[in-house]
Amino acid sequence: MISFLLQRDTWQEIFSSIGKNKIRTGLTVVGVLWGIFVYIAMSGAAKGLDNGFERAFESVAKNSLFVFAQSTSKPYGGYKTGRRLSITLSDVETLKKRIAEIDIIAPRIVKGIFGGSPALVVRGQNTGNYAVYGDYPEYTKIATKEIYEGGRYINEKDIEMSRKVCVIGERTQKELFDLNENPIGQYIRIDNVYFKVVGIHKFVPGGGFENDSDVFIPFSTFKKLYNTGEKIGFMAIAAYDDADVIQVEKDVKAVKIGVENGGCAGMAYTMDYVDDLEIGGEIIKLNNINVIIDNSALLFLLGTELDYEETKLNSGFIFNNPNQTDACGCGESVTLEQAEIPVEFNRE
Repeated sequence: MISFLLQRDTWQEIFSSIGKNKIRTGLTVVGVLWGIFVYIAMSGAAKGLDNGFERAFESVAKNSLFVFAQSTSKPYGGYKTGRRLSITLSDVETLKKRIAEIDIIAPRIVKGIFGGSPALVVRGQNTGNYAVYGDYPEYTKIATKEIYEGGRYINEKDIEMSRKVCVIGERTQKELFDLNENPIGQYIRIDNVYFKVVGIHKFVPGGGFENDSDVFIPFSTFKKLYNTGEKIGFMAIAAYDDADVIQVEKDVKAVKIGVENGGCAGMAYTMDYVDDLEIGGEIIKLNNINVIIDNSALLFLLGTELDYEETKLNSGFIFNNPNQTDACGCGESVTLEQAEIPVEFNRE
């Protein structure tokens, strides 16, 4: 092969062919060069995007997720569409107990984002409206916080004693304090309550929805200040390094299926999202999602096949239930009979 390429006749034939087909040769060269250019450009853009994501989330643990409670999309149980659901501190304890892959859970609550009004912060004659977070110190193990020298972040004693201490942002410092004035140890008023500044947070872009003006206070103090009880805004969760965080996310969610009396046919199927697998019922896995069958509905749902149907007019779950004997015309309610239990199930 090499000897063939080194022969003089071979190159004479190549250049002769190029000379006879100049336009085709030129177009081929342009096409090849354009392909190389596009490949280099796309590879560079992809690498740049990858580096951008790395920089944006470098302060957040890689194996982490955030859990929010949103609004309902359908009316249910007499409640209207758009009912705001909430998660509580008890949900945090439940998740810790039943999902072994979770390493750290940090509940958070905030005033001033997600549609809420920010807090009024006052220092002398200077005022400003800033978002206020109620945090646990564990959050810094999920999303690192850079604190300027001489200051600190929220610690366990702050939580235990519900101390009125705060960590302020760089912009908050500039707007409330004089130039070259050290805010550490000084007091500011947050919604008419005095707080001692114990740290200044160095803002790092990316990795969340925080900005350089946020104020951080102990979670327990936030509860008392705004009377939020056991409610939390959202949870930051970090799984162990060897855990599948996608599976952890699925395990956090669960669906409860049951039946209830109602409708012209007598009964109706129910399906709700739940956060606690310990509410009782038979637990099965469906496409890696925990499905809880209500104990009172077991005999009505025995042998049921659950499917999802999507058409031009409607979409939703379909119950193929051998215990269903009738259904109303609108399809909202059904008639169900309890399944017969096999004889061997009745043995003591």
